[in-house]
Amino acid sequence: MRMITRILIQALVFAAVFSCGLIFSPATAEARKPVKKMKVSQPLAGRLMTVLVETEALHRALVGPEPEPVLAKGKGKKPKEPPRAPAAIVNVNDQIKTLSGSLTKASQHSKLAGPSSVALDKIISAAQKHLRVAQNSGKKNQKQKIEAISESFRQIIQIAQMYELDHQYKIFFCSKDRSYWIQSGGKAQHPFDSTGKLKSCGIVMR
Repeated sequence: MRMITRILIQALVFAAVFSCGLIFSPATAEARKPVKKMKVSQPLAGRLMTVLVETEALHRALVGPEPEPVLAKGKGKKPKEPPRAPAAIVNVNDQIKTLSGSLTKASQHSKLAGPSSVALDKIISAAQKHLRVAQNSGKKNQKQKIEAISESFRQIIQIAQMYELDHQYKIFFCSKDRSYWIQSGGKAQHPFDSTGKLKSCGIVMR
């Protein structure tokens, strides 16, 4: 009985922390000790894993392929890297749609998260809200699109931090624009900056 009570208390603490957004406080992120993640059963675990896979795919779509180096004229000069293309992004709209669909499927099994199901529903709902804004943003409003995608990442990252899922993705934080994202690989690839100035900004949060 005591064990059940302790599990319920932990779940309620998780819900309070994530619903209030405290996990994203930069002042506490560095000092905060790792929190034991919660296990969830199938099919929810598989659906949440798919959400992370599609989120990482959206990151790759935002970043785009690595540019080929352009050789500088003259001997002894290092290759120059061409500037990144502005935020317009190959297949981003299609990937947003795919990610939104995976969130919908995950929400259909959210009750399997037990006491944390309310917090999970809030995360999914908020992420989908921002993805809809991104989908509805026209070509002339790329800034709004990118900001909305960034906010959706901020929500989805909480899933990776809350639940014990079988993935190798890393969570990055850029202090210059206070953005978060999920990606594979250990080298930061900032997905929300069209100027290229923040291209390598980011530290691993997990």
